[in-house]
Amino acid sequence: YLRFRMGHGGFHFHNFFDTTQQLRNKYRTYGHPVPEANNLTISEIHPDLDLFVDCALDRSATSNKHKTLTTRLEEFEGRIPIAYTIDGYSLGRHKEMGQILLDDELGHSKSWHDNPVSPVGKKNTAVSDKKGK
Repeated sequence: YLRFRMGHGGFHFHNFFDTTQQLRNKYRTYGHPVPEANNLTISEIHPDLDLFVDCALDRSATSNKHKTLTTRLEEFEGRIPIAYTIDGYSLGRHKEMGQILLDDELGHSKSWHDNPVSPVGKKNTAVSDKKGK
């Protein structure tokens, strides 16, 4: 347990999956399930995944709610997962995740903002519904 503002207490991992199908299954079946996850791009599933895709594919994350840190891993204050201390692991896994995403059959043309449950998606759906009436 860490008192308020004493730093992080854990990491939210997405990169222990070997395929995008495994990642979609996690979001379809665990915690707060996204029933349509199998039919969504990885970015559409959750805002954290949207940032993950932008990071792994070296794309701009300026439209994301969350931002990547400019701090290098070696300079990060606080505890980090043990695997990140293995020389070359972080960069190697970053490249591997990028390739896994590039190989994904649903592609990357959409983002979290295209999902109708996101705030922007809800607004866009409402506008298109009004135009359709």
